[in-house]
Amino acid sequence: CLISISNAQNASKFIFEKVNVIDIKTGDILPEKYVFVENDKIIKISDSPKGKKGYRRIKAQGKYLMPGMMDAHAHLPGPQGLDMPMDDYLLMQAANGVTSLRCLRFESEYIEIPDRIRKENLIAPNLLLSPPVISVRGNMDYTEVDRLFKEYKEAGYAQIKYMSGLNPATHKSICRKAEKNGMPVVGHLPGYLGLDVALENGQKGIEHFNQYSDLYGDDNTELISYIQKTKEKNIFNCPTIDWYRIHNYCIKDIKPTLNQRAGLEFLPDSLLFKWNRYIDELILQKDHKGVKEDIRVEVLRLFHENGAPLLVSPGDGTFIVPGFGMLEEMKIYQMAGMDNLSILQAATINGAKFYDDENIFGSVEVGMRADLVLLDGNPLKQLEAVRQIAGVMVAGEWSSKKDLDKALEEIKRK
Repeated sequence: CLISISNAQNASKFIFEKVNVIDIKTGDILPEKYVFVENDKIIKISDSPKGKKGYRRIKAQGKYLMPGMMDAHAHLPGPQGLDMPMDDYLLMQAANGVTSLRCLRFESEYIEIPDRIRKENLIAPNLLLSPPVISVRGNMDYTEVDRLFKEYKEAGYAQIKYMSGLNPATHKSICRKAEKNGMPVVGHLPGYLGLDVALENGQKGIEHFNQYSDLYGDDNTELISYIQKTKEKNIFNCPTIDWYRIHNYCIKDIKPTLNQRAGLEFLPDSLLFKWNRYIDELILQKDHKGVKEDIRVEVLRLFHENGAPLLVSPGDGTFIVPGFGMLEEMKIYQMAGMDNLSILQAATINGAKFYDDENIFGSVEVGMRADLVLLDGNPLKQLEAVRQIAGVMVAGEWSSKKDLDKALEEIKRK
Protein backbone atom coordinates (compact mmCIF):
# COMPACT_ATOMS: atom_id res chain seq x y z
CA CYS A 1 0.00 0.00 0.00
CA LEU A 2 1.83 3.08 -1.22
CA ILE A 3 0.68 6.06 0.79
CA SER A 4 1.40 9.36 -0.95
CA ILE A 5 2.08 12.43 1.14
CA SER A 6 3.32 15.85 0.08
CA ASN A 7 2.94 19.59 0.47
CA ALA A 8 0.19 19.98 -2.13
CA GLN A 9 1.20 22.96 -4.23
CA ASN A 10 -1.65 24.84 -5.88
CA ALA A 11 -2.06 23.08 -9.21
CA SER A 12 -2.50 19.38 -9.86
CA LYS A 13 -1.32 19.70 -13.48
CA PHE A 14 2.36 20.33 -14.26
CA ILE A 15 4.62 20.30 -17.28
CA PHE A 16 8.39 19.93 -17.11
CA GLU A 17 9.64 21.95 -20.07
CA LYS A 18 12.65 20.91 -22.19
CA VAL A 19 13.95 18.53 -19.53
CA ASN A 20 16.52 15.79 -20.07
CA VAL A 21 14.77 12.58 -19.02
CA ILE A 22 16.90 9.79 -17.56
CA ASP A 23 15.78 6.37 -18.74
CA ILE A 24 16.66 4.48 -15.57
CA LYS A 25 16.34 1.10 -17.31
CA THR A 26 18.89 1.76 -20.05
CA GLY A 27 20.87 4.78 -18.92
CA ASP A 28 19.86 6.70 -22.03
CA ILE A 29 19.16 10.43 -21.85
CA LEU A 30 16.04 11.61 -23.68
CA PRO A 31 16.89 15.26 -24.41
CA GLU A 32 14.59 18.26 -24.11
CA LYS A 33 11.33 16.46 -23.47
CA TYR A 34 8.04 17.86 -22.23
CA VAL A 35 6.78 15.73 -19.35
CA PHE A 36 3.11 16.19 -18.49
CA VAL A 37 1.85 15.33 -15.01
CA GLU A 38 -1.81 15.29 -14.06
CA ASN A 39 -2.90 14.55 -10.50
CA ASP A 40 -0.42 11.85 -9.43
CA LYS A 41 0.46 10.37 -12.85
CA ILE A 42 2.77 11.02 -15.77
CA ILE A 43 0.31 11.24 -18.65
CA LYS A 44 2.54 12.24 -21.58
CA ILE A 45 6.19 12.59 -22.57
CA SER A 46 6.51 14.57 -25.76
CA ASP A 47 8.92 16.48 -28.01
CA SER A 48 6.33 19.25 -28.19
CA PRO A 49 4.60 21.47 -25.62
CA LYS A 50 1.34 21.05 -27.52
CA GLY A 51 -1.56 20.71 -25.11
CA LYS A 52 0.12 22.52 -22.22
CA LYS A 53 -2.76 24.91 -21.61
CA GLY A 54 -3.89 24.72 -18.01
CA TYR A 55 -0.61 23.18 -16.85
CA ARG A 56 1.71 24.86 -14.39
CA ARG A 57 5.08 25.25 -16.10
CA ILE A 58 8.32 24.02 -14.55
CA LYS A 59 11.24 25.46 -16.48
CA ALA A 60 13.72 22.62 -16.74
CA GLN A 61 15.97 23.28 -19.73
CA GLY A 62 19.46 21.93 -19.05
CA LYS A 63 18.22 19.97 -16.04
CA TYR A 64 17.74 16.23 -15.56
CA LEU A 65 14.62 14.35 -14.49
CA MET A 66 15.01 11.02 -12.71
CA PRO A 67 12.64 8.81 -10.70
CA GLY A 68 12.53 9.43 -6.95
CA MET A 69 14.67 7.25 -4.72
CA MET A 70 13.60 4.77 -2.05
CA ASP A 71 15.34 4.57 1.34
CA ALA A 72 14.84 0.84 1.77
CA HIS A 73 15.59 0.53 5.49
CA ALA A 74 14.15 3.55 7.27
CA HIS A 75 13.40 3.81 11.00
CA LEU A 76 10.94 6.61 11.69
CA PRO A 77 11.59 8.82 14.75
CA GLY A 78 10.25 7.49 18.02
CA PRO A 79 11.29 5.15 20.82
CA GLN A 80 13.18 2.92 18.37
CA GLY A 81 14.41 5.67 16.03
CA LEU A 82 16.09 9.06 16.05
CA ASP A 83 15.19 11.55 18.76
CA MET A 84 13.98 14.29 16.43
CA PRO A 85 10.66 15.69 15.17
CA MET A 86 8.85 13.42 12.72
CA ASP A 87 8.03 16.27 10.32
CA ASP A 88 11.70 17.32 10.14
CA TYR A 89 12.81 13.75 9.45
CA LEU A 90 10.30 13.32 6.60
CA LEU A 91 11.18 16.70 5.09
CA MET A 92 14.91 15.97 5.13
CA GLN A 93 14.28 12.69 3.31
CA ALA A 94 12.11 14.29 0.61
CA ALA A 95 14.45 17.27 0.20
CA ASN A 96 17.16 14.80 -0.80
CA GLY A 97 15.11 13.14 -3.52
CA VAL A 98 13.79 10.27 -1.38
CA THR A 99 10.18 9.85 -2.47
CA SER A 100 9.55 6.47 -0.78
CA LEU A 101 10.47 5.13 2.65
CA ARG A 102 10.40 1.40 3.37
CA CYS A 103 9.83 1.71 7.13
CA LEU A 104 11.09 -1.33 9.05
CA ARG A 105 10.27 -0.38 12.63
CA PHE A 106 6.81 -0.43 14.20
CA GLU A 107 5.07 1.98 16.53
CA SER A 108 1.28 2.00 16.74
CA GLU A 109 1.05 5.72 15.95
CA TYR A 110 2.91 5.33 12.62
CA ILE A 111 -0.22 4.15 10.83
CA GLU A 112 -1.82 7.54 11.57
CA ILE A 113 1.04 9.59 10.11
CA PRO A 114 -0.07 9.55 6.44
CA ASP A 115 -3.46 11.08 7.17
CA ARG A 116 -1.96 13.74 9.42
CA ILE A 117 0.66 14.73 6.86
CA ARG A 118 -1.89 14.90 4.06
CA LYS A 119 -4.16 17.12 6.16
CA GLU A 120 -1.28 19.42 7.11
CA ASN A 121 0.20 19.50 3.58
CA LEU A 122 3.70 18.67 4.74
CA ILE A 123 6.58 17.67 2.47
CA ALA A 124 7.23 13.95 2.88
CA PRO A 125 7.83 10.73 0.93
CA ASN A 126 5.46 7.85 0.30
CA LEU A 127 5.42 5.58 3.35
CA LEU A 128 5.73 1.79 3.16
CA LEU A 129 4.94 0.81 6.74
CA SER A 130 5.53 -2.43 8.66
CA PRO A 131 3.25 -3.93 11.34
CA PRO A 132 4.63 -5.41 14.60
CA VAL A 133 7.80 -7.39 14.00
CA ILE A 134 7.62 -11.19 13.89
CA SER A 135 10.14 -13.06 16.05
CA VAL A 136 10.27 -15.95 18.47
CA ARG A 137 10.16 -13.35 21.24
CA GLY A 138 6.94 -11.82 19.96
CA ASN A 139 3.45 -12.45 21.27
CA MET A 140 1.94 -13.43 17.89
CA ASP A 141 -0.56 -16.25 17.87
CA TYR A 142 0.91 -18.23 14.96
CA THR A 143 -2.35 -20.13 14.51
CA GLU A 144 -3.98 -16.86 13.45
CA VAL A 145 -1.39 -15.48 11.04
CA ASP A 146 -3.79 -15.53 8.08
CA ARG A 147 -6.24 -13.31 9.95
CA LEU A 148 -3.47 -11.04 11.21
CA PHE A 149 -1.86 -10.62 7.80
CA LYS A 150 -5.21 -9.85 6.22
CA GLU A 151 -5.83 -7.20 8.89
CA TYR A 152 -2.36 -5.75 8.34
CA LYS A 153 -2.93 -5.53 4.60
CA GLU A 154 -6.31 -3.85 5.04
CA ALA A 155 -4.77 -1.39 7.52
CA GLY A 156 -2.27 -0.24 4.87
CA TYR A 157 0.93 -2.00 5.89
CA ALA A 158 3.27 -2.88 3.03
CA GLN A 159 5.44 -5.74 4.31
CA ILE A 160 6.00 -8.14 7.19
CA LYS A 161 9.31 -7.72 9.04
CA TYR A 162 10.96 -10.82 10.42
CA MET A 163 13.66 -10.51 13.10
CA SER A 164 14.83 -13.79 14.62
CA GLY A 165 13.99 -17.24 15.88
CA LEU A 166 11.21 -19.53 14.61
CA ASN A 167 11.74 -23.05 13.35
CA PRO A 168 12.04 -23.70 9.58
CA ALA A 169 8.44 -24.85 9.24
CA THR A 170 7.01 -21.78 10.97
CA HIS A 171 9.27 -19.44 8.99
CA LYS A 172 8.12 -21.12 5.76
CA SER A 173 4.47 -20.93 6.80
CA ILE A 174 4.77 -17.21 7.56
CA CYS A 175 6.44 -16.52 4.20
CA ARG A 176 3.70 -18.43 2.36
CA LYS A 177 0.83 -16.79 4.23
CA ALA A 178 2.37 -13.34 3.79
CA GLU A 179 2.70 -13.97 0.04
CA LYS A 180 -0.92 -15.13 -0.08
CA ASN A 181 -1.94 -11.80 1.44
CA GLY A 182 0.24 -9.78 -0.93
CA MET A 183 2.82 -8.78 1.65
CA PRO A 184 6.50 -9.67 1.24
CA VAL A 185 8.52 -10.89 4.23
CA VAL A 186 11.64 -8.77 4.79
CA GLY A 187 14.19 -8.49 7.54
CA HIS A 188 17.01 -10.36 9.18
CA LEU A 189 18.16 -13.78 8.14
CA PRO A 190 16.67 -16.61 10.19
CA GLY A 191 19.65 -16.66 12.58
CA TYR A 192 20.78 -20.19 13.30
CA LEU A 193 18.52 -21.47 10.51
CA GLY A 194 20.92 -20.02 7.94
CA LEU A 195 20.80 -18.69 4.41
CA ASP A 196 19.28 -21.87 3.01
CA VAL A 197 16.05 -21.38 4.95
CA ALA A 198 15.60 -17.76 3.80
CA LEU A 199 16.34 -18.66 0.17
CA GLU A 200 14.14 -21.73 0.07
CA ASN A 201 11.22 -20.40 2.11
CA GLY A 202 10.67 -17.29 0.01
CA GLN A 203 11.79 -14.45 2.26
CA LYS A 204 11.63 -11.61 -0.28
CA GLY A 205 14.05 -9.16 1.33
CA ILE A 206 17.19 -9.64 3.45
CA GLU A 207 18.77 -6.87 5.50
CA HIS A 208 22.39 -6.17 6.49
CA PHE A 209 24.44 -8.89 4.68
CA ASN A 210 25.27 -10.54 8.02
CA GLN A 211 25.53 -14.22 7.08
CA TYR A 212 26.85 -13.39 3.63
CA SER A 213 29.74 -11.44 5.18
CA ASP A 214 30.39 -14.31 7.61
CA LEU A 215 31.21 -16.48 4.59
CA TYR A 216 33.73 -14.02 3.10
CA GLY A 217 37.36 -15.18 3.10
CA ASP A 218 40.23 -16.37 0.97
CA ASP A 219 38.00 -18.85 -0.85
CA ASN A 220 34.60 -17.36 -1.70
CA THR A 221 33.22 -20.29 -3.65
CA GLU A 222 30.46 -20.97 -1.12
CA LEU A 223 29.61 -17.28 -0.78
CA ILE A 224 29.36 -16.82 -4.55
CA SER A 225 27.15 -19.91 -4.77
CA TYR A 226 24.74 -18.37 -2.24
CA ILE A 227 24.79 -15.03 -4.06
CA GLN A 228 23.91 -16.81 -7.31
CA LYS A 229 21.04 -18.60 -5.55
CA THR A 230 19.91 -15.23 -4.21
CA LYS A 231 19.75 -13.94 -7.78
CA GLU A 232 17.89 -17.05 -9.01
CA LYS A 233 15.29 -16.65 -6.25
CA ASN A 234 15.00 -12.89 -6.98
CA ILE A 235 15.64 -12.02 -3.33
CA PHE A 236 16.58 -8.39 -2.69
CA ASN A 237 19.35 -7.45 -0.26
CA CYS A 238 19.63 -4.11 1.52
CA PRO A 239 23.11 -4.15 3.11
CA THR A 240 23.04 -0.80 5.05
CA ILE A 241 26.83 -0.71 4.84
CA ASP A 242 27.31 2.85 6.09
CA TRP A 243 25.90 1.86 9.48
CA TYR A 244 28.40 -1.01 9.75
CA ARG A 245 31.33 1.11 8.54
CA ILE A 246 30.66 3.51 11.40
CA HIS A 247 29.97 1.00 14.16
CA ASN A 248 32.75 -1.39 13.10
CA TYR A 249 35.29 1.45 12.94
CA CYS A 250 36.04 1.17 9.22
CA ILE A 251 36.43 4.93 8.63
CA LYS A 252 39.78 6.69 8.84
CA ASP A 253 39.88 9.82 11.06
CA ILE A 254 36.38 8.82 12.02
CA LYS A 255 35.31 11.70 14.27
CA PRO A 256 36.36 14.66 12.08
CA THR A 257 35.21 12.80 8.96
CA LEU A 258 31.72 12.16 10.35
CA ASN A 259 31.41 15.72 11.66
CA GLN A 260 31.88 17.04 8.13
CA ARG A 261 28.85 15.18 6.79
CA ALA A 262 26.16 17.16 5.00
CA GLY A 263 22.90 17.89 6.79
CA LEU A 264 24.14 17.91 10.40
CA GLU A 265 23.01 21.53 10.74
CA PHE A 266 19.39 20.39 10.54
CA LEU A 267 19.60 18.03 13.52
CA PRO A 268 19.05 18.82 17.22
CA ASP A 269 22.21 19.71 19.18
CA SER A 270 21.31 17.09 21.76
CA LEU A 271 21.40 14.39 19.08
CA LEU A 272 24.78 15.53 17.75
CA PHE A 273 26.19 15.56 21.29
CA LYS A 274 24.97 11.99 21.80
CA TRP A 275 26.49 10.87 18.51
CA ASN A 276 29.87 12.43 19.25
CA ARG A 277 29.93 10.88 22.70
CA TYR A 278 29.30 7.47 21.13
CA ILE A 279 32.18 7.96 18.66
CA ASP A 280 34.50 8.98 21.52
CA GLU A 281 33.65 5.71 23.27
CA LEU A 282 34.15 3.77 20.03
CA ILE A 283 37.62 5.26 19.57
CA LEU A 284 38.59 4.36 23.14
CA GLN A 285 37.47 0.78 22.56
CA LYS A 286 39.00 0.17 19.13
CA ASP A 287 41.68 2.75 18.35
CA HIS A 288 44.56 0.50 19.40
CA LYS A 289 43.51 -2.00 16.73
CA GLY A 290 43.37 0.55 13.93
CA VAL A 291 40.76 0.96 11.20
CA LYS A 292 39.18 -2.37 10.25
CA GLU A 293 38.94 -3.80 6.74
CA ASP A 294 35.42 -3.39 5.40
CA ILE A 295 34.39 -6.91 4.39
CA ARG A 296 30.88 -5.81 3.46
CA VAL A 297 32.21 -3.67 0.61
CA GLU A 298 33.83 -6.76 -0.89
CA VAL A 299 30.62 -8.76 -0.45
CA LEU A 300 28.77 -5.96 -2.23
CA ARG A 301 31.28 -6.18 -5.07
CA LEU A 302 30.50 -9.89 -5.46
CA PHE A 303 26.74 -9.19 -5.39
CA HIS A 304 27.11 -6.70 -8.23
CA GLU A 305 29.45 -8.93 -10.27
CA ASN A 306 26.93 -11.77 -10.01
CA GLY A 307 23.88 -9.62 -10.76
CA ALA A 308 22.01 -10.23 -7.49
CA PRO A 309 19.34 -7.56 -6.82
CA LEU A 310 20.19 -4.76 -4.39
CA LEU A 311 18.34 -1.97 -2.61
CA VAL A 312 19.85 1.15 -1.00
CA SER A 313 19.73 2.54 2.52
CA PRO A 314 22.44 3.83 4.87
CA GLY A 315 20.45 2.42 7.78
CA ASP A 316 19.54 4.48 10.80
CA GLY A 317 21.68 5.66 13.69
CA THR A 318 24.85 7.48 14.66
CA PHE A 319 25.89 10.11 12.06
CA ILE A 320 23.45 8.77 9.48
CA VAL A 321 21.63 11.96 8.49
CA PRO A 322 18.07 11.42 7.19
CA GLY A 323 17.96 11.85 3.42
CA PHE A 324 21.54 13.09 3.20
CA GLY A 325 22.71 9.58 4.13
CA MET A 326 21.54 8.12 0.81
CA LEU A 327 24.50 9.60 -1.08
CA GLU A 328 26.89 8.37 1.63
CA GLU A 329 25.63 4.81 1.03
CA MET A 330 25.67 5.22 -2.75
CA LYS A 331 29.32 6.32 -2.61
CA ILE A 332 30.09 3.03 -0.84
CA TYR A 333 28.50 1.24 -3.80
CA GLN A 334 30.97 3.14 -5.97
CA MET A 335 33.80 1.87 -3.75
CA ALA A 336 32.58 -1.65 -4.52
CA GLY A 337 33.05 -1.02 -8.26
CA MET A 338 29.43 -0.37 -9.21
CA ASP A 339 28.77 2.00 -12.11
CA ASN A 340 26.48 4.98 -11.56
CA LEU A 341 23.57 3.53 -13.53
CA SER A 342 23.55 0.33 -11.45
CA ILE A 343 23.65 2.39 -8.24
CA LEU A 344 20.79 4.60 -9.37
CA GLN A 345 18.76 1.54 -10.39
CA ALA A 346 19.28 0.04 -6.92
CA ALA A 347 18.03 3.29 -5.39
CA THR A 348 15.00 3.69 -7.67
CA ILE A 349 13.47 1.03 -9.91
CA ASN A 350 14.69 -1.88 -7.78
CA GLY A 351 12.33 -0.69 -5.05
CA ALA A 352 9.43 -1.00 -7.49
CA LYS A 353 10.67 -4.44 -8.56
CA PHE A 354 10.83 -5.54 -4.95
CA TYR A 355 7.13 -4.71 -4.53
CA ASP A 356 6.26 -6.06 -8.00
CA ASP A 357 5.10 -2.53 -8.80
CA GLU A 358 7.20 -1.65 -11.88
CA ASN A 359 4.00 -0.50 -13.55
CA ILE A 360 3.30 1.95 -10.71
CA PHE A 361 6.54 3.75 -9.82
CA GLY A 362 10.31 3.64 -10.17
CA SER A 363 10.85 5.15 -13.64
CA VAL A 364 9.99 8.23 -15.70
CA GLU A 365 7.43 6.76 -18.09
CA VAL A 366 3.84 7.40 -19.12
CA GLY A 367 1.40 5.88 -16.65
CA MET A 368 3.82 5.92 -13.73
CA ARG A 369 3.12 7.65 -10.47
CA ALA A 370 4.84 11.02 -10.58
CA ASP A 371 7.58 10.47 -8.01
CA LEU A 372 10.27 12.59 -9.63
CA VAL A 373 13.48 14.44 -8.83
CA LEU A 374 14.66 17.39 -10.93
CA LEU A 375 18.45 17.82 -10.84
CA ASP A 376 20.82 20.52 -12.01
CA GLY A 377 23.41 17.90 -13.00
CA ASN A 378 23.57 14.46 -14.58
CA PRO A 379 23.97 11.73 -11.90
CA LEU A 380 24.98 9.19 -14.54
CA LYS A 381 28.17 11.19 -15.02
CA GLN A 382 28.62 12.44 -11.47
CA LEU A 383 26.80 10.59 -8.70
CA GLU A 384 27.00 13.62 -6.39
CA ALA A 385 24.49 15.32 -8.71
CA VAL A 386 21.70 13.55 -6.78
CA ARG A 387 22.17 16.35 -4.22
CA GLN A 388 21.91 19.12 -6.84
CA ILE A 389 18.17 19.23 -6.42
CA ALA A 390 16.07 21.76 -8.33
CA GLY A 391 12.81 20.28 -7.05
CA VAL A 392 11.04 17.12 -5.92
CA MET A 393 7.63 15.74 -6.87
CA VAL A 394 5.86 13.16 -4.70
CA ALA A 395 2.74 11.60 -6.24
CA GLY A 396 2.23 14.64 -8.44
CA GLU A 397 2.78 17.29 -5.77
CA TRP A 398 5.64 19.66 -6.54
CA SER A 399 8.15 21.26 -4.18
CA SER A 400 10.67 23.56 -5.83
CA LYS A 401 14.20 24.14 -4.53
CA LYS A 402 12.91 27.41 -3.10
CA ASP A 403 10.15 25.56 -1.21
CA LEU A 404 12.60 22.96 0.08
CA ASP A 405 15.23 25.50 1.12
CA LYS A 406 12.64 27.53 2.97
CA ALA A 407 11.38 24.47 4.84
CA LEU A 408 14.92 23.36 5.70
CA GLU A 409 15.75 26.85 6.93
CA GLU A 410 12.80 26.62 9.32
CA ILE A 411 14.29 23.43 10.76
CA LYS A 412 17.67 25.09 11.19
CA ARG A 413 16.04 28.07 12.89
CA LYS A 414 14.35 25.76 15.38
